[in-house]
Amino acid sequence: MNRNGEAPIMMRITVNGVRVDASVKKTILPGFCVEINGWIKTFKGREFLLQQENIYRSSLTSSSI
Repeated sequence: MNRNGEAPIMMRITVNGVRVDASVKKTILPGFCVEINGWIKTFKGREFLLQQENIYRSSLTSSSI
């Protein structure tokens, strides 16, 4: 966690049983992460920013394959 209380967003890639963890160089407040699947919760007044984060995460998933 950084001094603002934000945690780094990490990704894990597995290829042929070999795992690699990498930072996506973005941070988020821990309260915004859904523990079950890692997607960001929506909160009133923040839907646009959260939608942008989810689009960014989707692009990481697509480009990482």
